[in-house]
Amino acid sequence: MTLRHALAIATLTFAGLAAGDLHADVAPGSAPTATATATGSSAAPGPASPSHVSISAAPVFGTDAAVGDGWLEVVVRVDNAGSAPAKGTLEMTSSYGGYSVGSGDSFVAQAPFAVQARSEVVIRAPLRGMAYAPSVYVLAKGEDGSKLAEATVSFGSTSSPLLVDVDEPSRLSVVMRGWPMAPGWHSSSAYVPSGSSVALTVGAPQVDAATGDVLLPEQAAGYSGVTALVIPSDRLASLQGPELDALVGWVIAGGTIAVFPTRPEDLRTGTLTTLVGGTIATAAPPAAMMTAPAATRSGGIPSYGLTPPPPTPSPWGTPVTPPDPDAGATPIGFWIPARTTPFGGGTVLGPSAPLRSKLVGFSGGNLVPSVYGATAAYGLGQVHVLGFDPTSSPALEDGWTHGRLLDMVGDAWERRALIAFFQGGEKSASNLYEVHRALDPNENFRPALGIAAILLVLYSIVSGPIVFMRAHKRGRPLDPLVWAPVASATCFALIVVVGLAGKGWSGRARHLALVEAGAGMSRGSVHRFRGFFASQTRAMRVRASQPGSVLEVVTSDSHDEGSPVLRLDKDGASLENLTSLPWQTVVVSEDGFAELGSGIAVRQKSDGSVVVANHTGKRLKNVTVWAPKSEATFFAFVDDGTTVISSSGKSLFTPTSRETSTAGTRTVHQLDSSRYAGLGGESSDLVSTWSALSTAAGTAVDWWPDDVPVVTGEIVGGEGAKADAGLRVESDRLLFRVVGEGGAT
Repeated sequence: MTLRHALAIATLTFAGLAAGDLHADVAPGSAPTATATATGSSAAPGPASPSHVSISAAPVFGTDAAVGDGWLEVVVRVDNAGSAPAKGTLEMTSSYGGYSVGSGDSFVAQAPFAVQARSEVVIRAPLRGMAYAPSVYVLAKGEDGSKLAEATVSFGSTSSPLLVDVDEPSRLSVVMRGWPMAPGWHSSSAYVPSGSSVALTVGAPQVDAATGDVLLPEQAAGYSGVTALVIPSDRLASLQGPELDALVGWVIAGGTIAVFPTRPEDLRTGTLTTLVGGTIATAAPPAAMMTAPAATRSGGIPSYGLTPPPPTPSPWGTPVTPPDPDAGATPIGFWIPARTTPFGGGTVLGPSAPLRSKLVGFSGGNLVPSVYGATAAYGLGQVHVLGFDPTSSPALEDGWTHGRLLDMVGDAWERRALIAFFQGGEKSASNLYEVHRALDPNENFRPALGIAAILLVLYSIVSGPIVFMRAHKRGRPLDPLVWAPVASATCFALIVVVGLAGKGWSGRARHLALVEAGAGMSRGSVHRFRGFFASQTRAMRVRASQPGSVLEVVTSDSHDEGSPVLRLDKDGASLENLTSLPWQTVVVSEDGFAELGSGIAVRQKSDGSVVVANHTGKRLKNVTVWAPKSEATFFAFVDDGTTVISSSGKSLFTPTSRETSTAGTRTVHQLDSSRYAGLGGESSDLVSTWSALSTAAGTAVDWWPDDVPVVTGEIVGGEGAKADAGLRVESDRLLFRVVGEGGAT
């Protein structure tokens, strides 16, 4: 496998290596898992010793859950029925099919396991989904390398909306699975023609039979395929450790979570109050809930009719504006009240009488009334506190509930248009050529090539006409035999010196990252590109920056056939056996999180200007402030603790001058880094850097949305890395993008 074509190196985590930690169990209603047992190695002489180890594997949210090309997490259960402990290595291998990658390409990920006699352990393995290879081969090997057990796990490879019901058993899957939807926004890798529909997929996590706890991903990237997640408040309160960090991180990165309260204490303390910014009080249900439309599965996807639709909600969480409250339950024609919700026949407003009497609203913290009950922004994501329990009667059977769930999924799907690099998201639309150039020291070698060419021309002149003319004038015909080798040796030495000066005397690394965060948030989702440039062929070990990060090789100049292997130790995941040819560059991408001090606060004033306050603890440079009601302006520097207002900056572009394109049926606005060309100073570097990131993110990103302020720029000093994989970090650049309003200015 070439490093240029290396795909989907999974990060692995494992849990419960102590005896009797977990017992095999699968949530009722979830897809069956693949299970197999095997005897010892057939190559051993004599009768084979039977293995008492068996394994089963399944995607964390079931085989029906859509994944596409994003990351997912697989739950592998290793059971030891024998009377002695078993140790070994769990190896996961996948061959990539399809027309874009050679059939021989594969990835290998490994994690150790140790299981006591008559016990079971669980290993959770995040890996990248593959649209053309929706299966992974799992092998359990003993300490001597013999095969103990094997299994094959399949997963959904389509790019469709995914609703996850964190309940046991999952009742929503019965009524919501397969519901036709017509999303407006699509990434180029998941394009669906206008007017066509995709089926809603529903997933449910597996359950630990010993404790009754659900098994959720331990990396935020494991939620990449999830569009919206519904969870009761008591289960949310019970989460802790990596599972809680992953879920909260996913919301910070742009995920949508809907929580329905099941205990009064969950409204006063715990994770839910942290997400909404304070204690929660019950209130009367918002009027919008009473007039929101119901949905029915009958019929196709109707077109707009004579009655106009209500105002379309902002993808950034603005509460839905309801139709005329006086309309009652009268059908109002053939239109689609929610951007992705198909309705057949007439549409009825409001919930049924039994459900209407049970609806409640909420207040407190950052909550605002919405058609779901109440909604709060958290980072780039949003938290809905549901004023109804969608998993039980009478809400479960009510078309009004179905409409709210479809509307919530549609809104969450559309929000991805505002995020350049979704945590663990699809990469098939990415163009990494410019990123590779930005991280490749060979780009600095081009002036050296020009100097070498000049030296060769001078050498040809000196060793030819000059030497022979000089010998002829002096009458010494044998002089060229002396001076030609001297000129040749001198030219050779100078070219070597120029080459070393251009490429460097030793290997080095370069970093380029983009952190995306909500306004005022101290933490953001970061997508890192880490380039490695070695002076000799060597096997590198690249560690993840944090235990919860995921890594993969994305580009390389090397033609080395070595296959990188991902391993796990107590400090997190690492890529091993990562090799490159001398003076060639290999690029590894990483999805994780970065700290932003006290964040960057953004507030929009009534006159349309935007106020920005820097509380990161570091200086910001090349800052662009997008005020959607006026224009985008530029600031060369914004010092820590400084507040600026957009109207005082240098005008960069107006709303009407934005470059537009389409992603599905949605209009998106491109970054267009060429606007920085006329700023002087570092403008050329600014153009190339933002161009590299925008092409890597793809063309489906709405960089400058119509109704949401955005602030971009660079954090001086980067992340402060000095060395990486044993190489000196030559360049460490951390760019940022803050979306929305929030924080204290």
